[in-house]
Amino acid sequence: MTRRLLCALLAAVLCAAAYSQTPESAHAAKLDAKRASLLRYLKSVADSDRYLSGQRWSKSDWDEIKAQTGKLPAIMCVEYCAYEGNQKLNGGKAIQWREINPVANKHWNAGGLVRITCHFPNPYMEDGGGLRTRLGDGGEKLFSAESSPEKTRWLGMLAEVANGVKDLNKRGVVPIFGPMHEMNGGWFWWGSTLSPAAQRKLWDQIYSALEKNGCRAVWLNALSPQIPIDEKNGPDFGKMDVIGCDVYGFKSANNLGAVKDKAEIAERRGKIFTLSEFGAYSAHNPQDDREFGTYDLTELIRQMDAHCPRAYGAVFWAGPWGIHRSKNAKEFMNDKKIITLPDATYEGK
Repeated sequence: MTRRLLCALLAAVLCAAAYSQTPESAHAAKLDAKRASLLRYLKSVADSDRYLSGQRWSKSDWDEIKAQTGKLPAIMCVEYCAYEGNQKLNGGKAIQWREINPVANKHWNAGGLVRITCHFPNPYMEDGGGLRTRLGDGGEKLFSAESSPEKTRWLGMLAEVANGVKDLNKRGVVPIFGPMHEMNGGWFWWGSTLSPAAQRKLWDQIYSALEKNGCRAVWLNALSPQIPIDEKNGPDFGKMDVIGCDVYGFKSANNLGAVKDKAEIAERRGKIFTLSEFGAYSAHNPQDDREFGTYDLTELIRQMDAHCPRAYGAVFWAGPWGIHRSKNAKEFMNDKKIITLPDATYEGK
């Protein structure tokens, strides 16, 4: 075979390969590259001596943070479930991504990152609510091959969440997605009142719903401190990228040693670590705390340096747990170690 013929054949093969790439496959490849870039960035922050600031989205809270500090958090945490799964829907939709995605997209484009939480309403409740109501059958209706109203509601919610993530992806956003948070605690319906095997099945269903819809996200497993997990039988570590720890309470905020076990799991499993939620006051009725409003936010930097220096950041909860409700918010947000908007930028974003 002549050299000229070989060159012609090679050119034909390359041309065919180029034409065989559909717009869909090209978009998927671009999203894969963006997801990989986000993971590299989060790891680079975790490997540095800096931390990403974050807070649950609330316009009034964020306006107050800006007024107090002149800055805004780098990570915007948004909720996809109506009423955080706590109230009846009265015929309304359980999933609300259409309202929040434009806000999240604007934040991303301004130099920030986006995280999604899902306080799923209990699928055993016909009209929503039941966030803290345990499943009497251990979730069997959700996993059964047979159809049921409970399974239909559950899979319908997952499909709609996947539609929301896909919409963000179309806008160029790759979110940090953390379903089933605090599953090692017993207060949410997906929590430790279910067996680890059942929790694994739930996680697999959520993961599958997003994968089937072509979604791309960084997967976060946000756990509670000092409550053990079943690493063998619980959710598959191969289907998560980040291990987080949700910390509440004045005592814990002044001694982050409570996160040690979860940080060690992250390191052992080769995952990135983060303070997935942070509140310096009690998780319930924080304004009744004697110490409410007195936490020094500069102490959080010292605590992270001492106990979880490999965390990529901390996401504050909204309202009374927010950055704007503790002391020295301006000093915290303007500290050289704290990354704020618009500085969550990196190659490949």
